[in-house]
Amino acid sequence: MRDQAHASLGQYISTIYPHQYSIRFGKLLLLLPDLRNVSDNTIEELFFRKHIGSKSIVKLITEMYKDPDF
Repeated sequence: MRDQAHASLGQYISTIYPHQYSIRFGKLLLLLPDLRNVSDNTIEELFFRKHIGSKSIVKLITEMYKDPDF
């Protein structure tokens, strides 16, 4: 799965930034380990809070999974 993610990232970068591919791809790969240190709550706050309100993203996804008419 990791190889597929790297390939997709590489394809995206080569399409959007063809002349900067090697620099951008290398820098992004070096940043990936740091992303593991970002907590779930921080990601939830940054990307989902204004859309889902005070409900937990985990709870929301669970409800969506259990109720096909969600």
